[in-house]
Amino acid sequence: MEIRQRSMGPVLCLDLKGRFVLDQEEALKDIVANELSQGRREFVLNLKDVTAMDTSGLSAMIWVKQTVSGMNGAVKLLHLPSRIRDLLVVTKLVTLFDVIDGEDDPANLVRAVAS
Repeated sequence: MEIRQRSMGPVLCLDLKGRFVLDQEEALKDIVANELSQGRREFVLNLKDVTAMDTSGLSAMIWVKQTVSGMNGAVKLLHLPSRIRDLLVVTKLVTLFDVIDGEDDPANLVRAVAS
């Protein structure tokens, strides 16, 4: 899996691409932990180009959500593919995450994460 980082003001957008499966989740955790240690508290996980996700990927997303929330931060999911949305519904994790549908206006994205 590839992870591209984009800063939008106080929000760090992490564009995930490829298979979010076993042995790929540590990269996401490392990035988030590093950014948290530097004071960043607002994150967007862009899942548009994620082609597959298993329980390790789900576990990493839960870890990110709980860790960031525990530090009074916010995590939103962006461009959630239907197959991943279905996975979140089946596992009853859909209520844990807030989903943003678009990023056409970066200022709106920042406000969406902050709220």
